[in-house]
Amino acid sequence: KYINSFAEGSKLGLITFNARAEVRHALTEIAGDADRQSLTDALPSFTYGATSIGAAIQEGLKMLKPTGLGGTIVLMTDGQENTAPMIQDVWPQVLEQKVTLVTIAIGEYADSSLEDLASQTGGLSFYDTEDAAHLSEIFSAISAQDSDIIQLTAGSVDVTTEGETHEGTVRIDSSCGNNTVFQFTYVCQDMSSLPASPVVLYAPDGTAYGVKEFVSSAGGYVIDNTAGTVQITIPGISQEGLWRYTVTAGTPAPCVALTIGIPDINPAIQTSITTRPSSQQPVIECTGTLAHNVMNFREEGQRMQSFYVVVQQDYVCGLNAHVQVYITEPTGREVNITMHDNGLGADMLANDGVYSAYFSGIGQNGRYNVRVQVSGRVYIDANCLAGVGETWDPFGGTTSTSTDGYHVEVDRIVSIGSFQVTHFMPVHDYFPPSRVTDVQIDTSAVGQDTVVLQWTAPGGDLDDGQASHYHIAVSNNITTLLQDFDSAVSVQVHDCADRADCVLNNPSGSGSHEQLVFVIPDGFSDETVYIGLRGVDDEGNMG
Repeated sequence: KYINSFAEGSKLGLITFNARAEVRHALTEIAGDADRQSLTDALPSFTYGATSIGAAIQEGLKMLKPTGLGGTIVLMTDGQENTAPMIQDVWPQVLEQKVTLVTIAIGEYADSSLEDLASQTGGLSFYDTEDAAHLSEIFSAISAQDSDIIQLTAGSVDVTTEGETHEGTVRIDSSCGNNTVFQFTYVCQDMSSLPASPVVLYAPDGTAYGVKEFVSSAGGYVIDNTAGTVQITIPGISQEGLWRYTVTAGTPAPCVALTIGIPDINPAIQTSITTRPSSQQPVIECTGTLAHNVMNFREEGQRMQSFYVVVQQDYVCGLNAHVQVYITEPTGREVNITMHDNGLGADMLANDGVYSAYFSGIGQNGRYNVRVQVSGRVYIDANCLAGVGETWDPFGGTTSTSTDGYHVEVDRIVSIGSFQVTHFMPVHDYFPPSRVTDVQIDTSAVGQDTVVLQWTAPGGDLDDGQASHYHIAVSNNITTLLQDFDSAVSVQVHDCADRADCVLNNPSGSGSHEQLVFVIPDGFSDETVYIGLRGVDDEGNMG
C-alpha cells in the first residue's frame, strides 16, 4: 500500500531478506497503476528467519549499479543482523557507488546501527512501532526526498466501530497546490464494507467531492481493495484555502501478526496529503534537522537533544509560524512540544525563520521518531534572510530598510527522522536548566550601587519545568565569571531589595519574565563590575 507514495517517473525495485536476500521485483519505472500493482503483488505475505542486512544491501547495490553512481536504498527491518554477509563486509561498496541509505527501524529490536548507516551516507533514519502507525507518512517523506513533492499533513486515527467518521483539514497556499494527492490507508479493515464514497473532500468554496464528481474529470478517485487505500488526486492547481475531508471507517478486523514476538496490529486510518509547487511563485519550504542521531548518555556531549526547522521562501524568513514537534517514544506514545523563533533556550537568534526546541523528555532507552507540523499565519518578511535575520547589504554596509512582506496561511509536515538513546538511567538527572540569553541590566532606575536585572526564566530541565534557584555572581574580572564562576562574589538574599520575595530562591516557570532588584555586594566601590546569572535545578545541575 505504501508503494502508492512514490510518484510516476520514480524507479523502484523490491528485495526481501532473511538469511539471504531475494529480488522480488526488478528495478522498474513507475508509469501508472499497473506498475504499482505489479510491485504490490511482489510483496511477501509474512516474514521469518535470520537477518542478513549485508545481503540486502549487497543485492540493492547490484540492482542500482547499471544506473550509474548514486541512487537510494530504503532498508526496513525489525531484526538485528546475525548472518553473513555483515554490514561491514559490503560497506566499501556502498561508499564506492555513492549510494544513499534510508533506514526504517520497526520495533524495539531493530538493529542498533541503522541511524549511523543513514547518517554516514547522508540519508534519513526513521522509527515506527510494530503497529506501523506512522509508516504511511514515513514513506511519503521518503518519496519527497530529492523531488518537488511537498508534505502538507499526515496522521493516524484508531478505528473501533464500523461506519465511524473522522474529519480533518489541510490548508493549500498559493505557492503550492499542483497535483494534490489525498491518500487514506485503511489498516486492518474490511474494504468491502466501505460506502461508495468512503472519503468526501470539501473545497474552500464548499464544493463536495466524492466518487461521482471524478467520473468525468481528469482527476482520480481510486479505491484499492487489495492495498487497502483510498487515493484522491486533484487535477491541475487546487483551490487556495482550507480544504476539509470526512473519512468513513470500514469493519474493524484486527491483523494477526505472523511473526513471533510482534503484537497484533489495531485497526486505524492513516492520512497523508501531498502536493507540488504551483509555479506561481517560489514555494514556501520547511526543512528540519536534529542535533544527534544517537544520544549515548555515557558521552556528556550527546546528552542534549535539540530540533531545528527553517521556514523560508526563496531564502526569505517565514516568521510567526506555529511549529509543533511530535515525538513518538519507544512505547508508541506520542508527546509534543512547541518550537520557537524567539532567541531563547535552544534558539540562537530571534526572528530569523529558524525555529528551535530542546527535548528533555527522555524516559527510556530506545528509538524516538520526530516529525514537525508547521502551520498558522506566517509572515514572509522580505527584509529578513533565513538563518541570518535582517538582510545585510554587502555593498552599502547597512541593513535593508525594505518593508515588503505578506502573510500566508500554511500547512507543512517536516519528517526529521529518528534518533536512538543508549545508556540512559532514569534515576539520574542529566539535564541542567537552559542558558539564560536575554539578561538586561538597568542601573539608572534606582539608587547608587543598586541594579535591576530582567530575564526570561529557564526550566529545571533545559527549558522544561522550573529551576530550583538562581546563582548570581559579581566580579571585577570577566574572565573570573567565564572560567571560575564559583569563585566570584555571590549575590545573597540579604542583598535583595525585597528579601521576603526574592526571586533568587523563588524562580518562576520556564518562559516567565523575571526581575531582581539588588545592591552590589560590598568591596566593589567605584569599580566596573560584571554580573553573571545561572539557573540551578534540584540536583545542583547548573545552566
